[in-house]
Amino acid sequence: MLPSANMGKRVFASILDLLLVFFLSLFVVGKFWLPVHHADVIVQFKILLETYAQQLQTGQFTEFLNQINANKPILEMFVSVDRVLFLVTWCYFGISGLFLHGATLGKQIFNLKVLKITTLKTPTASDCILRSGILTFFLFSAWPFFMIFNLCFMAIHPLHRGVHDWFCQTYAVNCDIMDDLVERVKQAVREHEMKQK
Repeated sequence: MLPSANMGKRVFASILDLLLVFFLSLFVVGKFWLPVHHADVIVQFKILLETYAQQLQTGQFTEFLNQINANKPILEMFVSVDRVLFLVTWCYFGISGLFLHGATLGKQIFNLKVLKITTLKTPTASDCILRSGILTFFLFSAWPFFMIFNLCFMAIHPLHRGVHDWFCQTYAVNCDIMDDLVERVKQAVREHEMKQK
């Protein structure tokens, strides 16, 4: 079995992925979702912000929040945005896992890859979808409890596997180590061939 990637690289890769998801979500929600589906509600929300601007600047949020709670279209807009953010996050992790063969953009930059623990091959499409779904659920449910739990689980597990890895029988490896092992095998084969001659 290949040694797992260290926690530091995994955390930095995750932070980079979350930043990319944040900017992608801003783009999708700001440029497509809100203008197309909630243009009139955005106007209502801006009016509400302007009405309570002075109170908000002085740290008085109670009346503003009460007005939002009383406004059903604004509440529905926030719920729909939350669902879009969930979907964008899930798609980012799932699609990048599929097309980058077990990696995300953050993992690519830090030269990490996710492999099946049983076969040492890249995860299947269903594994990528399930793994990214569980990870997205952890990001959006009971924040930050589930993410902290997942990080603690990774820290104590010998292979630094998260709960999402455990469900999908995957783990992250450092590709530098893989490349080094491949190079050693090639070198051994070359030496063996030279001895045969």
